[in-house]
Amino acid sequence: MAKKASGSGASAGASRAAPKAGAKRVSRGRGGDAEQELAPIVVPRPRPLDGLIGQERAVSLLGAAFSTGRLHHAWIFAGPKGVGKFTAALGFAAAALDPTTRVGRDGVPRPDPESRVQRLLRAGTHPDFHVIVKELAKFSEDREVRERKQTTIPTGVTKEHLIDPIEISATLHEGGLASKVFIVDEAELMDHRGQNQLLKTLEEPPEGSLLILVTSVEERLLPTVRSRCQRVGFGPLSDEALSAWMRGSEGFASASAGVDQRTMEWLLRVADGSPGVLMGGLACGMGEWGPRILPMLDRVMSGEFVVELGPAMASIAEEIAAAQVAANPNASKEQANKEAGRLVLGVAAERLRSRVRSVEGDAQRLERVCDAVDAIREADRLMDANVNLVFLMESTVVGITRAMSS
Repeated sequence: MAKKASGSGASAGASRAAPKAGAKRVSRGRGGDAEQELAPIVVPRPRPLDGLIGQERAVSLLGAAFSTGRLHHAWIFAGPKGVGKFTAALGFAAAALDPTTRVGRDGVPRPDPESRVQRLLRAGTHPDFHVIVKELAKFSEDREVRERKQTTIPTGVTKEHLIDPIEISATLHEGGLASKVFIVDEAELMDHRGQNQLLKTLEEPPEGSLLILVTSVEERLLPTVRSRCQRVGFGPLSDEALSAWMRGSEGFASASAGVDQRTMEWLLRVADGSPGVLMGGLACGMGEWGPRILPMLDRVMSGEFVVELGPAMASIAEEIAAAQVAANPNASKEQANKEAGRLVLGVAAERLRSRVRSVEGDAQRLERVCDAVDAIREADRLMDANVNLVFLMESTVVGITRAMSS
């Protein structure tokens, strides 16, 4: 059974701190006791909302909420993957917990960076700050939950790290607009039973509690959940905002070292305004493997069926997923396959976006491209149904070919 560590939820350990590096869980099997290494689940420390680039409208809405002197108890931060939703949730939580937070003339809420609350958050030791992620299943006291594929946030995780602890009184009571905060990342992965159990909390929120559901697939949240939350929308970054983010990001500077200008321009088109997608593409070497499939994609876009394209796309996705799992012991192979598959599909989507721009004014050709886009969307849907990756990519290629040759 996993030993729970105490401390801040900023490290997403057992909804509190992550276990220390090298922490072990002992599980019993037919062959006797066996020890399993558990890597810490690391969540970035909160950053001020005024550092969030390209989401001025969202930050303005959050500032307006602070200006009222009272926050709604439940929020949904919704938008495309990798555009800053989770970063905003961390900053919003940090401001809500801190009694020093003031809304500036620009409408941005700012806490005193040297306040006790901010020091605790930076240290990862704030006891009333909780982050719930799918990887918490690995630390569950329930063996069945631990051994499940990490394609959802199981009910057991939702109950153990959100529904039960949110009812417990806050520890610090510093005097902020919220006394305890719970952030659920990839909230769309909560299973329906867990979402239904959450309804009571949403209807009768404990005093001082703040819940933030972060999602890139909002429609997977139950209507009854969505209706009880305030919604903040996040969109892709503009070209100017993305350029500003690249200039200020040390991580990007390191990841993009050695990438030539032509490749970077193509990667930016694939990212489509998402810093997260851009960094994911750089991390998995998209600049190297992307060109391997681009000629085949161009042939498919011309209506030619290329039999080797589907297996090639599946093979690349499997290689990316295997590398991700090797680098992160807590990672789920199934979830890594989905994320890698979507990254590969993003290359095809970029080609289709380019076609849309080139056929504007030609209704018949535009309809063909739209049908091809539908094939990509269907592939994205089937990804969540755990369809075999090779079959999925092959059927996607068939769908695009049919659309473009009709």
